[in-house]
Amino acid sequence: MVKEKIFNLAHLLKSGTLSLFMIHRSIIVFLCLLLCSSLVYGQQDRHFTQYMFAKTSVNPGAAGSTGGICLNGIVRQMWTGFQNADGTNVAPESFLLTADAPFKFVHGAFSLTILQEKLAFWKDISVNLGYTYIGSIGRGDFGAGFQIEFENRSIDFSQLNFVDEDDPIKSEEEDSDMLFDFALGFYYEVPDTYYIGVSTFDILESSGKNLREESDFSFNTDRSIYLLGGYNYVLPSNPSYEIKPSAMVHLTPGAMQLDVSGIVEYQNKFWGGINFRPQESIGLIAGVMFKKFMIGYSYDVNISGLKIGGSHEIRLGYCFKLEFDRAIKIYRNTRFL
Repeated sequence: MVKEKIFNLAHLLKSGTLSLFMIHRSIIVFLCLLLCSSLVYGQQDRHFTQYMFAKTSVNPGAAGSTGGICLNGIVRQMWTGFQNADGTNVAPESFLLTADAPFKFVHGAFSLTILQEKLAFWKDISVNLGYTYIGSIGRGDFGAGFQIEFENRSIDFSQLNFVDEDDPIKSEEEDSDMLFDFALGFYYEVPDTYYIGVSTFDILESSGKNLREESDFSFNTDRSIYLLGGYNYVLPSNPSYEIKPSAMVHLTPGAMQLDVSGIVEYQNKFWGGINFRPQESIGLIAGVMFKKFMIGYSYDVNISGLKIGGSHEIRLGYCFKLEFDRAIKIYRNTRFL
């Protein structure tokens, strides 16, 4: 499997690097019967502390759930100061941009997700285009979303230091390939009360072409599952405060990641809270809304015992609704009456 090869190569970047990617392997075992495999991978995609503000990125069914046009951007820098032996920055970096908007004439919403992930000399850029059907069930809205995934993966072998000079995948070039896959998600929300969702990405587990004749080297995708849920509780004694606990479970072959979060929001303008990933990190979250613009920041403190820096994350968001006055206005001139 190409990911095993990539992470073995990452180990060559710096002694002990592989152990950093094993963090996720030891994450708390929960719902493990849903997905099991003999293969284990440390790196997981769509890894954001402020996931609760960008639900479309992990569930296509959440598109259009706000009832308006929403734009979200998140920049994440993990493990500040983590460098290669020569001082090269090899810390994971992620960039996320999402956009979604409901349209009544299609009984649903359209969505766009652009995600770039960089790990040392490996880069993954994906563009997802989706449609979500939205209907009403009981007091809430139900969304069934579908996305087409275009993923470009590349790795620069010229930047790697090989222990074995005769390694068949050794090269002085950068290899890349384009992969094609699908994502599916179901989402249900009772406005201002709670939401739940389940989704899966890389359904086909697509495989790319063989990039080396002398070795079996190719890129491939691995199916992942997201379970998402949250609840809104308004304090009866002081309605200005709203408590919003949430949780997300991310399942990949042989690995699991759990996020448990709690946000306190004041007058729908200021918020702060905490995110907890067992055996990995504790994240502090803060944000403010100004004229429909949302600015958020989070900092993850490493609790794994490894001597690595924390992780920074900045989020910008903007949501608005288009209001159309359907009433036909007629103006008459008395000269023509």
